[in-house]
This record gives sequence, C-alpha cells and structure tokens, in this order.
Amino acid sequence: MSVTIEIDAPQLLPDLLAGLNAGGCSVELINSRACRVILAPGVDERAEVCQLRFYVRAWALRYGDVALSVRPDA
Repeated sequence: MSVTIEIDAPQLLPDLLAGLNAGGCSVELINSRACRVILAPGVDERAEVCQLRFYVRAWALRYGDVALSVRPDA
C-alpha cells in the first residue's frame, strides 16, 4: 500500500521528503507538488496512515499556512 501527499508549496517538498526519509519512510517523488510514501508490507495500514497524517500536519505547522493532502492510494 502507498499514500500520496500533496502540498500547495512545492518549494517545501524537498524538506518534507528529507524529513520523511530521516524518519525511515520509503518515499518517491511524483511531481513538483506530490510524493508517494510506500508502506512496508505487513504493517497496520490504518495506524501508519494516522501517524503519517500526524507527522505531516506537525511538519506543516513549522511553515505557517501550508496546505497538505494525505490520502491512501487505491
């Protein structure tokens, strides 16, 4: 399973990717405004998505009004 994160401030995406990588996430760039986080097989997907949303929202607070979207891929 994977999760797509979209951001309205593309200049901040490299910093978000670096933070996710530092946290042990497997991340791939989709475009200048989006990335995909690949969840490890066998993890509790609901818990992982919840933790990811928490991290991304906390990360965004450091930059003020940055809009983010976190959604599991089908």
